[in-house]
Amino acid sequence: MAELKYPKYTREQNLGYKLTKKDIKNIRLKYSQGDVTMKELGEKYSVSGVAVCYWVNESCRQRQLLDNCSRQYHLRDYATYRKNKRNKFEHRKRKIEQYRLYERLVNKKSYTNNRDAILSKARAYYKKNRAAILQKQKERDKVRRNEVKR
Repeated sequence: MAELKYPKYTREQNLGYKLTKKDIKNIRLKYSQGDVTMKELGEKYSVSGVAVCYWVNESCRQRQLLDNCSRQYHLRDYATYRKNKRNKFEHRKRKIEQYRLYERLVNKKSYTNNRDAILSKARAYYKKNRAAILQKQKERDKVRRNEVKR
């Protein structure tokens, strides 16, 4: 299968570029003479002062290239980032659903009826085994008092 080859445009042919190679040389020359500021050069060539800084200072250009590389690196990890964020969201969603389910149980009459039944069973157990329960409580209190004294 034949590959499609697109023509390679020069700076002058590409409409995305505002500055041609000749403009860049002129900007560098005028700025190196020290007569004009970057802002003035930008106004003359209808670009921003940052664009002039990019073409005049090598360090500015290198910094921009490093920023672009780091963005590409972050884009690579973006899928992992989205996956982690989605997992956190789903975990939070599950917690909310659990809380709502619990709320529904509390608000239902059947839950209160069950609670009453459980309480009545506990009261009946306490009445039957009152002496044994009180004895266990006294023993626990003695153990606690001895621990406090030590």
